[in-house]
Amino acid sequence: MYQSFRPLKIVIVGGVAAGLSAAMRARRNNPQSEITVIQKEEHISYAACGLPYFIGGQIPAVEDLIVRQKDEIEAQNIRVLSAHEALSFNGIKKRVVVKELNRQKTFELSYDRLIIASGARPRRLDIPGVGLDGIFYLRSLNDGMAIDAYIREQHPRKALILGSGFIGLEMAEALSLRGLEITLVESAAQVLPVVHPAIAEKLMAGLLARGCRFMINNSVLQFNGEKRLKQVVFKNGGSEDFDLVLIAAGVEPNTSFAQSGGVRLGAGGAIAVNDKMETNLQGVYAAGDCCQVRHRVSNRYTWIPLGTTANKQGRVAGDNASGRYARFKGVTGTMAVKVFDMQIALSGLTGKDLEKVPGGWEQVVVKQGSRAHYYPGGAEISVVMTWARRDGRLLAVQMIGEEGVAKRIDVAALALQQKMTVRELAEADLSYAPPFAPVNDPLMIAARRAVKMLEKSDSRPRLG
Repeated sequence: MYQSFRPLKIVIVGGVAAGLSAAMRARRNNPQSEITVIQKEEHISYAACGLPYFIGGQIPAVEDLIVRQKDEIEAQNIRVLSAHEALSFNGIKKRVVVKELNRQKTFELSYDRLIIASGARPRRLDIPGVGLDGIFYLRSLNDGMAIDAYIREQHPRKALILGSGFIGLEMAEALSLRGLEITLVESAAQVLPVVHPAIAEKLMAGLLARGCRFMINNSVLQFNGEKRLKQVVFKNGGSEDFDLVLIAAGVEPNTSFAQSGGVRLGAGGAIAVNDKMETNLQGVYAAGDCCQVRHRVSNRYTWIPLGTTANKQGRVAGDNASGRYARFKGVTGTMAVKVFDMQIALSGLTGKDLEKVPGGWEQVVVKQGSRAHYYPGGAEISVVMTWARRDGRLLAVQMIGEEGVAKRIDVAALALQQKMTVRELAEADLSYAPPFAPVNDPLMIAARRAVKMLEKSDSRPRLG
């Protein structure tokens, strides 16, 4: 543990998931340390993942998304500078330049340890007319409140969502619940491009059945209107009137502050860190959506911004910055999303990462009921399972269904973390009861099919 004649000064840039996790952990480890959290927004410590549910009306008040109030954090002897922006830092002098946004006043803070938890920001699109009223991004609490207020005050009827990733899909449901007609625009050949086409087909059919339109292989060319949005012009031709647009074209790591002090970037343009969340600069750590993460399946660094990962990385950064040893071993890229009554989940490698697997990979798609066939209320689950052709090691699992998907993906995530083969997964002792699962669970059916294909491949005669 850190020992000195004066208190250890820890400055943390970012006051949401990773930043507050780091602050609380450092305070627990080192009661005498001086901890300062700098947060650009007025709001701190909130559940950004809940914003679509607030907009949709399932969460009645935005205050319900607040995890800890500012006075609760300050009661832990943690100084909170909200509505302050960390502009730059000097890693040699160990000083951070801070701007108080309300008074436009600039000052400096000294530090012994610096933790950068600056998160990610929406990918801004340079489209003519993008500054019109009625066009929104969704990342912060202020963004969510602005969208909610616009719906209440302007009563829009038609919404266009540009992008069909997780946020775009969650917002399709949220805005539909508020009575808006929904159109999704996606530049790729399917909605939710990260998933297998078999998953995307079921998702697109489900969206249509629930009254949501979508345009694939298309994008927006221009927004028209005087002060407020009136019309959207599409790249593939044609135009249509809309009175609300949400741009959900993805996010990018927010690294401006880190780069000001010479922090090296890594995978996906995110901050390069090791398993102790250390950057290339002594005494400077990073955690959360602004930094890279090691993928346990590929054993390569990548960028996967997730709230669960941010909290874990924040704790590790807080431990190491305050003198306690900790390591963050990585992720399997486990994600889940609810879209109306559909559940989609995935864990493991996707896209180009699969192309890098030595010896190639194989895949199977199976469909199986979520409960015993005679028990009422079940639904079909589609499972896509991918494994290494060379040794049968599990590489990825994706699912879609109306129940039982999110928790089944956790089984797959643990199997991926433990580097299990499809043979080992096929022998797993999973629970069974008619209300919860069939005797042959969808995961087990997929694993057994994979084993059969693997055995067939192994039995083929080899040349030479």
